[in-house]
Amino acid sequence: MTKPDYLSALRSHLSTLPEDEIADILRDQEEYIRDAVSAGRTEHDVIEGLGDPKAFAHSLTAGRRIETAEKSQRLSMKISGTWSAVVAILALAPLNLIFVLGPFLVLLAMVVGGWASAFGLLVASIASFAVFFFEMIFISVGFWAQFSAFFFLLGCLGLTLLSLFAMYKLTLWFVLGTLAYLKWNLKFIQARA
Repeated sequence: MTKPDYLSALRSHLSTLPEDEIADILRDQEEYIRDAVSAGRTEHDVIEGLGDPKAFAHSLTAGRRIETAEKSQRLSMKISGTWSAVVAILALAPLNLIFVLGPFLVLLAMVVGGWASAFGLLVASIASFAVFFFEMIFISVGFWAQFSAFFFLLGCLGLTLLSLFAMYKLTLWFVLGTLAYLKWNLKFIQARA
């Protein structure tokens, strides 16, 4: 493979990145090849040493997606970026189906289950709120029954708010932990390549 062929293949595989980043990467690769050739190596040996342009492009894309997810300020953008980073890492190595996707899906199921429980508590709080006011307006019960129903309602609301806050924090930790693991996995794959 010649230098123009390598750079053309690399450009086509980097198409998901912004054009200015693609230009920087291609300029860096071209400079690396030129420096290696001027140091006495043949162009063919240098390009063979660089490896498959597709694998290199996937590695760069995965790194970019991890960085984008880490820099996102909103949790929804972090989650979206983390998901795209997981997909990009899966494309790098077949064993990542076991070492990345398996643990990720198990932990994701636990987080989704936690959110389902938190929203279940929210629905229960809304229902207890409706029962409290229905009881207060339409059913004549004693003061102590109203008093206990009111504090039950406050307890449900407090538990709901705590569970929603806890799930927000757990989701954030899950995303940050996943991104840290993906970074480590990407460095491991790049070191092996």
